[in-house]
Amino acid sequence: MRGPAEGCAGVDFDLTLEPDKYALLATLQEFRPSEPNRRPLLPSPGWHLNYLARQDYGELLVYVRNFAGIELWECQLDRHPCHQYLRRRTPAPLNDAFRLPPGQYQTTLWDLDGQRAENRIVAADDNLDSGTTNHDFALVLQRR
Repeated sequence: MRGPAEGCAGVDFDLTLEPDKYALLATLQEFRPSEPNRRPLLPSPGWHLNYLARQDYGELLVYVRNFAGIELWECQLDRHPCHQYLRRRTPAPLNDAFRLPPGQYQTTLWDLDGQRAENRIVAADDNLDSGTTNHDFALVLQRR
C-alpha cells in the first residue's frame, strides 16, 4: 500500500497478485486510516456555505445562504408553461463555527439582503453569531 495522496481525504492504495515483487509499506496489523480533513467552517442548521481560501487560510471569502428546501415555481414564458425549482428561505439562527488555523481574524460580515456591513474580530475557534434571519451573507476573513 502507498500512503495518502496530497490533498486527498482518503488513502491511495494498490493490490497485487505478486506480493513478493511489490514494495509493501503497510500491513493489516499496522495500518491505520488517515485522519479526515477537518472542515474549517461549519454552518448551523438551515444554512449552506461555500468558501475560497488561500492555501494557509490567511484570507477567506465565504458565501453563506439561508436554505429551507426547494419548491416548484410555475410560470409562463411567452405563453409556454415554465417549471423552475427555487430555493426556499426561512428565518433560522445563523451561528457559523470557525475551525481555522490559530490566530485572530479581521472579519467583515456583509448582509447581502440588508445591504450593510459589520466588522468583527474573531478567534480561530469562535462561533460567529449573527442572530435569526433569512438573509444571505458574504464574509471576508483576514488573519491578523
